[in-house]
Amino acid sequence: MEFRFAEHPQCPYCHGRRTQRIQYGMPAEPWAWGPWLAIGGCCPKDDQWRCTLCDHDW
Repeated sequence: MEFRFAEHPQCPYCHGRRTQRIQYGMPAEPWAWGPWLAIGGCCPKDDQWRCTLCDHDW
């Protein structure tokens, strides 16, 4: 699992490495996505990443 997070960018706010790619839409099985994907809701925004340490989106 650490390898998967190592492929993600570092948070520009807190410099944390536990970031998730934001996926927009309404998934039928969000629990099956794993800890490296975040649900962004049904309205897409410009943000692509979310930090799980400080909740910063960018």
